Amino acid sequence: MMTNHNMSSRDLHAETTSTCDDITGRNVEAIITSTRISDHVTLSNERPKNEESKLCYLFGVLLHLLFSGEEAVCTKLCDPQMDNKSHGISEEVVNEKSAKKKTSAAFPSQQNIDLLREFPTLEFESNESNPPPLDLIHQTFRPLIDLGCPPSLSHLITNLLDCRLGFLAPDDAYSSLDAAIEDLHLLLQDPARFLVEEYNVEAIVSVGRDKLYGRSKEEQKLKDIFCRVASTGKNEAIFIGGFSGCGKTSLVQSLFEAVQATGGYFVLTPKLDELQTRSPLSALMSAFDELCKLVLHTNSLEILAEISQKLVDTFGASSYLLARVIPNVANLVSSNFINQPIENQVNFSSLCLIVQGFVRVISSFSRPIVLVVDDLQWADKTTLGILLAVLSDVNGSNVLVIGSYRDNENEHSALVEFFGMISSFNVTICEIHLDGIPIDDLNAMLADTLRIFPRLCKPLSSLVYQKTRGNPFFALEFLHSLIDRNIVSYSLRDKGWRWDLDQVGAENITENVLFLLTSKITSLPNDAQTALKAASCFGNRISVAVVKELSATPRYHDLKMTLDKALTKEFMDCDGTSYRFVHSKVREAAYGLISPGEKDRYHFDIGMALQTRIVGQNTDDDVLFAAIDHINHGGPSLIYDPSHRISIIELNLQAGVKLMKSHNYTSSHSYLKTALSLLPDDRWSSHYNLSLQCHFHLAKAAYPCGFIDDAKALLLTVIEHASCLEDKLDTYSLLVTVHHLAFKDISKAFSTCIEVLKLLGEDLPDRDIDKHELVAIVAKCKSLFQRFAGKDFLQLPRNTCWKSLAIMRFYSELSSVAFFVEPSLNLFLVTKWALYCLNQKVICKHTPGALVSFSAVMCRASISSEICIGCKVGRMGLNMLHEMDLAMDELPRVHLCYYMFIGIFTEPIQACADMHRRASELAMNLGNNLMASFNMSVMLHRSLYGGSNLETLKVEIESHWILAKQHSLQMLEYILKVYGEVVIWLIGNCSPVTNNVLSDLDVPEYEEISFMYQMFLSLFLGHMERVIFMAKKWESLDIQLRMKEPVRFIYNTFISGLASACWYRKGRQKAQLRENVRKSLAILKDAAELSKWNFQNKFNLLNAMNLSNQEKNAQSSKEFNIAIIAARSSKFHHEEGLACELAGIHNKRIGNNEEAMRLFHLAQGCYKAWGSQVKVQQMATQIELVKSISQTGAISAS
Repeated sequence: MMTNHNMSSRDLHAETTSTCDDITGRNVEAIITSTRISDHVTLSNERPKNEESKLCYLFGVLLHLLFSGEEAVCTKLCDPQMDNKSHGISEEVVNEKSAKKKTSAAFPSQQNIDLLREFPTLEFESNESNPPPLDLIHQTFRPLIDLGCPPSLSHLITNLLDCRLGFLAPDDAYSSLDAAIEDLHLLLQDPARFLVEEYNVEAIVSVGRDKLYGRSKEEQKLKDIFCRVASTGKNEAIFIGGFSGCGKTSLVQSLFEAVQATGGYFVLTPKLDELQTRSPLSALMSAFDELCKLVLHTNSLEILAEISQKLVDTFGASSYLLARVIPNVANLVSSNFINQPIENQVNFSSLCLIVQGFVRVISSFSRPIVLVVDDLQWADKTTLGILLAVLSDVNGSNVLVIGSYRDNENEHSALVEFFGMISSFNVTICEIHLDGIPIDDLNAMLADTLRIFPRLCKPLSSLVYQKTRGNPFFALEFLHSLIDRNIVSYSLRDKGWRWDLDQVGAENITENVLFLLTSKITSLPNDAQTALKAASCFGNRISVAVVKELSATPRYHDLKMTLDKALTKEFMDCDGTSYRFVHSKVREAAYGLISPGEKDRYHFDIGMALQTRIVGQNTDDDVLFAAIDHINHGGPSLIYDPSHRISIIELNLQAGVKLMKSHNYTSSHSYLKTALSLLPDDRWSSHYNLSLQCHFHLAKAAYPCGFIDDAKALLLTVIEHASCLEDKLDTYSLLVTVHHLAFKDISKAFSTCIEVLKLLGEDLPDRDIDKHELVAIVAKCKSLFQRFAGKDFLQLPRNTCWKSLAIMRFYSELSSVAFFVEPSLNLFLVTKWALYCLNQKVICKHTPGALVSFSAVMCRASISSEICIGCKVGRMGLNMLHEMDLAMDELPRVHLCYYMFIGIFTEPIQACADMHRRASELAMNLGNNLMASFNMSVMLHRSLYGGSNLETLKVEIESHWILAKQHSLQMLEYILKVYGEVVIWLIGNCSPVTNNVLSDLDVPEYEEISFMYQMFLSLFLGHMERVIFMAKKWESLDIQLRMKEPVRFIYNTFISGLASACWYRKGRQKAQLRENVRKSLAILKDAAELSKWNFQNKFNLLNAMNLSNQEKNAQSSKEFNIAIIAARSSKFHHEEGLACELAGIHNKRIGNNEEAMRLFHLAQGCYKAWGSQVKVQQMATQIELVKSISQTGAISAS
């Protein structure tokens, strides 16, 4: 059969052609077209009901004759001129009917219909007083099923023939020819569904679940949002709520083909599960792991090479961290980048950044990522936080996150908070709520399931809809339950479905599908019920490895075999790695068969059965976690054997440590807390090592989760009970880290380091240091360094002494905190550290830090005299870090120290900014938020002062501010607000959005930062008097605070001196202004000798202004040109523009208007390249002013 699907409403032209052989074989070709029939042929909705019934009957007769193989009759119908005597029709009648024919577009031809009307069997006109003979049709037409005709087609023809019975016709009889045509279309469109001669009742169970019904609007909305994400590159989120079984998962999966067609990645997260402790984050990470496989299998070798390079460029030294978080990344990145040593644990902040960076590289406009998270109501805060990090990334990722959740079964306070956080980051959210599907769509679903025409299913569907409120899963399960109890049954004799509507309506069921599923499961054999109950204890899925281990135990020996049988009953399916319930409600029904009082024991017995299989074995992680999850679910009250208790403690400890390595700190904390709770009261005497490990690891997991006070208490407990200093060292180190992270407790970190170093035998002062002792120790250290060449350090042996390594570790920690707590002691402490390193003549991962830290304090101590020595020592330390196979977790600290204090004299400031950026990203990936914050702050300073494009810098500040806000990095968040305000003012096309942070500062530690940026901003906005005012406030700060970072001191000196020079002609205190300029020139001259790239143009510019003020115009003009060229060669767009601007003002003052005009135009171009619209407008004003002066002068001259 063939069909034209463009059939117009009720316009019909049917041609039926066949050969005798075709009829005999019951094969017919029907062509239903959209040809407009003649006006003489009446439409169905305009024909009288009696006429409509007659046409249906005539059509049925025709089809019956065609499919029954009655050749003679069929031939007569096709040719009215043939002999009609055998049928009692006179030739005159035929001729008369043919003469009345007005069109050939009849059905199938007007002649044939007229001939059929002359059949003797059509002489009865039925009505209530004159019913037709009931046996007439059956005497005339033999049932087509008996002739082997497909049941659906046979029933269709029978329903057409039944129209002859008029008001006595059964309910299945057609009411119009249109309805028959619709059914014929279904036959033509899906012959496999209807034209089957054998019917397997069991096969209907899976039908109806593979198609989405009643969600066309929602489906289109998903496609529209995906297209928007793919075209704009902006991340969005869709959250779909609704009752269980309403089709949330099916709706999401309907997007798969659209994503695949555009080349995107459609990534399904395994269903989140309330019964699996480690599942939320593990499920999300497994989705990213699966994404790696998609990338590998859907891209060419050239694209894979590009992706690999991007990953290396993005993560650099921390590529191995990425591989730890997402193991399959190892298939995308060279092993040279992932086999690196690492000691730092990766906390939540670093995990978010790692995932962000990975998604940013993988996604693109051509390949957007659709990340699907099912049953989001079971997600923990860590999982939601990572999703938030992915969505809020503004640096180029292209992701659509789709989350589904049940909005009727649990409180979703975490989800509500999550939705609010997403909105606060300006991420577009679409929320969709699903109720039951409309009754027409439910009818279509049930008709598809039963493989019958939808019109026949309407009475049944109406009752099912009333019972299930249109819930698709509930409706199908209800239908299956009716079939199981023969209330709905398939008649093999009649080849059709039969049902008793009264019985269906009388079904007294709850409005919960669990009732049906429970009844269905309890009808199974006992072994099947036991298997399903056991599987339900694992959640929605149970791994094949776990099934294998359980099947090897006496109690569950037949588990695998029974679950395999459950596959055929459509309770579960299997993908080769795990058995999964076909729906979460099936699992709930099976789990509900276990009485509440038995659940704990049931879980415990399963766990102990698995425990017997894994003791002393290198077992699969799924088996390990399954065992300990079930034992813990049972609770400690079920543990009677002391040996079992210790074994369970060790399993919890093992699980907690494993999860900590995979960065799932929330779940790790849960396992470790359970382990600690199971220890006996005399734990420190009876189980010392186990107690030590449980306390330490629990503290290690607690502080990334935000339980800072708990972590401190646990660590202090270890310090109190540990028997020796060596057992306490890791605890002390972690305590210092915890104190350091809580910046308000940084003084405690300092005192702890001092305490430990003293315990290790180091002679250190608490606060004050004798100056003579300081000079002596610094001189000794410099003398020792002069004996070493860089290659000598590289040839030193590795340090293996635990005590020496501990001293180096705590000196490293101490140098970081002393910078803030006791800056007066910093030089002494760093020198002691470097001296200890030199005396030991061995190296470890802290050695580069010792060298660089010493060089940094040397550079801080003087602007010129000690910097050369400091730079040499610092370069030795930096080379050691990069050339030796040392742990990269020290790199952020070493880079911060080197490029903050030393690199500014040896490298272009732009290169220093880039190194700080990389160090910040690595520190964040390592979980070292403090080093990340420091490096980020310095990077932004170097970028701003180095002339980075302001618009680019604004975007970068915004993205880092989002990260700081997400991870509660208050110090960095505040600094970023300061930078943001400065940049926005300089851009000039929008108002500051940071509540005027610069002018409303009440944090003493940040006063120096505030003064510095107000000076910088005021200088470029032309507010020279304000610069001088802020410079005085800055100079009033303690000298140690001002000299903490020499480069800031140099820049502030330059800004203060330049403002004094610019204000000289207007100011009153000229002597003071001249002195400011003189001092600034002296400092800048020394700085320029160390780094021409960074400081030469500044010296030249200030000197040019000084000469201009002295009326040495020729020298001044020459010096301005030198300053402009120097700034241009150093790529300082902003300072080149400033030099051009001041040179233009100078030339305007001396009457050289043409040169002034040229310089203002140059300045305007520089400021445009910098991105400062406010300065571009200022230069436009200056240009107009010069034009006006020139025109006025020309008029006066004329």
